[in-house]
Amino acid sequence: MKKLETYLMLSFLFLVAPNAHAEDASEVSVVYLKQNVIKTVEQNGQEYQLWLKRPDQNTAKPFFDVCSGTGLLIAIDNQPYLVTASHVGKKMTPSALIIIKGTDDTPIAITFIDLIAPQTKLNWIIHNQADVAVLPITTTNLEVRRKIAKHFLGIEILVKEESAPDREFDLTILGFPLNLGVEGKFSPISKTSRAASGLLTLPRADTKTKATFFLLEDPSVGGFSGAPVFVKPGTVIKGGAFMYRKGFNYLGIVHGTISDRTGGKFAAVIPSKYVVDTLRQAHETLQQKEKATGQPENPGDKK
Repeated sequence: MKKLETYLMLSFLFLVAPNAHAEDASEVSVVYLKQNVIKTVEQNGQEYQLWLKRPDQNTAKPFFDVCSGTGLLIAIDNQPYLVTASHVGKKMTPSALIIIKGTDDTPIAITFIDLIAPQTKLNWIIHNQADVAVLPITTTNLEVRRKIAKHFLGIEILVKEESAPDREFDLTILGFPLNLGVEGKFSPISKTSRAASGLLTLPRADTKTKATFFLLEDPSVGGFSGAPVFVKPGTVIKGGAFMYRKGFNYLGIVHGTISDRTGGKFAAVIPSKYVVDTLRQAHETLQQKEKATGQPENPGDKK
């Protein structure tokens, strides 16, 4: 009986944040990702680690820099996933931190190793074209499951078509630029902008390979990489007519900033279709693994 109760409790813990309050739920579901890395400098085409030594000491110590980004927690059939930009996810090690919203806006830090099942590796599912990474959350740690309970948005709020948003509507980016919003109180930073383009094929900032984006009128800010872009319900005037948009939707994920020497800058956003594709690939892979082993990856998700 105790085993059954544990399974039922685990199933209950991963109920998705209610869509009736999608705007509030999005703030709960957005997370801060942090990895301390040794700072590097480039000299004569070579990359070197930066170590510091005081004149009165014989040993040097590494100079650590913070590699950070934003992620979003999404669930498919109560199976939870972490979504971020792949150039952020690839830098996260098992000791990296994911910081979520706790009671009374208290930041709660969880190590990446605690998000996955014991004796397994961080198995990021990476899109083969877009800057998107998805991490299945497979932890069996009850305490971690309690902490992240109801922090997940349902996949149904993601726009599944390859499209750019209407330019008349305000869009909201939610994340942690400049490492703000995670000290003392958990308070994601929001930035409002509008689409400045339709779909464009542009080289990625990290790999230089071509991918599909739409641009925003304003630039991004360091730390917004991986941040979700939302559109809220509302009314705008176009010409002499009113346009009304209903529903709260996830439109894409922030890649970075496109700029040139004149100072022109636009935020580049990956359409949510590529996030949906990567989530479905991750979910299918997890289900195949479950069939192969004969038991669910998340004990309690199946009764």
